[in-house]
Amino acid sequence: MIKTRPRDYLTEGELLCQLAEESAELAQAALKERRALEDDNPTPVSYPDAHANLLEEVADVYVSLGELLSLADWETVAHTRAKKENRWIRRLEERESK
Repeated sequence: MIKTRPRDYLTEGELLCQLAEESAELAQAALKERRALEDDNPTPVSYPDAHANLLEEVADVYVSLGELLSLADWETVAHTRAKKENRWIRRLEERESK
């Protein structure tokens, strides 16, 4: 068998560890971008640099997910995403109506 993907080399457990690591880095990048955006808690990182790092971390998470999830999993994610987006909008609308 020709190995062409990370999942050809790594166990599912290792792929999950990679996803967790990349997800943590994404969370840190989001927090850093917020600091660069808001300026309440200054950072020496510029907003463009912080945003570029956020996009890089998004890509890393996306690659990790691509190695773990099947097409059926992605379909479930798409369905769940739609439900969650609708719930979020509903909550925001409820808050505005108060």
